[in-house]
Amino acid sequence: MIIKDNSEIRAEARNQLSGNWTNPVLFTLLYILVAAAITAVSNSFGNTASRSFIELLLNIFILLPIAYAFVLYFLRFNRNDREAGLGKYLFYG
Repeated sequence: MIIKDNSEIRAEARNQLSGNWTNPVLFTLLYILVAAAITAVSNSFGNTASRSFIELLLNIFILLPIAYAFVLYFLRFNRNDREAGLGKYLFYG
């Protein structure tokens, strides 16, 4: 196993992202916005047991599938598989 320096890893990342910033940035913003919306919805219930339960359900049924798609997208992006847009990964499996 070859261990790379941080500068080599950064250079590879910049090469992969050159000209391909749009989808990774949009997908990251989508994830952040959904996570913030879930927090806002759960905060509207105050500090009750129902808030924790609702937040748990929202995280399991909404944020977890998006996190899975996020990981799949960036793994395939790293492997230079850029044939499909974000929708393929959001509704995968």
